[in-house]
Amino acid sequence: MAASRVAPSAAAADALATAFLILGVEGARAYCAQHPEIGAVMIAADAPQRVVLLGRAIEDVEVLR
Repeated sequence: MAASRVAPSAAAADALATAFLILGVEGARAYCAQHPEIGAVMIAADAPQRVVLLGRAIEDVEVLR
């Protein structure tokens, strides 16, 4: 799985990347729901065509095909 994130600081973004990889999509989704300033883009290793946008990433990320 790959995780990119949007956060107020580089330190927070770095810590959240690790946390989201451990938590998985549902855990990251729950975290983003409680922290509106945070967003994430997650790609499953076993299904690379599955891209999940969480939190503010829904507004901040454009997916190009």
